[in-house]
Amino acid sequence: MKKNLHYPWMLLCACAVSLTAAATPVTPDQALQRAIGQAASSKMKKKPAKGTARLAHTFRATTEQEPTLYVFNKGTGDGYMITPADDRFPALLGYGDNGDFNIDEISPAMKSFIEDYSREIDYAIKNETEDSRTSAIASPGWKPIAPLLKSKWDQGNPYNLCSPRLKSSTQPALLQDSKYLPLPDASPHRWHR
Repeated sequence: MKKNLHYPWMLLCACAVSLTAAATPVTPDQALQRAIGQAASSKMKKKPAKGTARLAHTFRATTEQEPTLYVFNKGTGDGYMITPADDRFPALLGYGDNGDFNIDEISPAMKSFIEDYSREIDYAIKNETEDSRTSAIASPGWKPIAPLLKSKWDQGNPYNLCSPRLKSSTQPALLQDSKYLPLPDASPHRWHR
């Protein structure tokens, strides 16, 4: 009778090992198909039309390593999708609903963020971490938030053409906040001297 108790545990361990061993690298075409499949079930405003998405950039943790992330442009000015190059991760890691992804034109902060993501994926692959496809983002309790602003202010061209030096990130952020939040008609405070 004691031998029979070991069989379920052995089966469970075999399944766990096979799940982590099943994580495999994906080609750009496979990554795109996975992302399109997830985009169809997401609340992405502009879903990629069939045949319009194209590979914009491949990220690697280091130059001689296998790819860790693929970035696809959904079409001309229709946004982009960031996908992992391994199937143990969610099919769609990030997306934009407008513009195109160009590695030479993104901000240094965005580039650093994506490169950090690439290094984390590389670490997970090298250390054979568990499957992370069930993420908090994919849980049904989370609802996507639509963009709050339609303004496109940043620190690139043409916004800094007349400025003697680059402005900090705080200034555009405060300007966008003041654009979004309505200003009161009159101050509710009474100033007494």
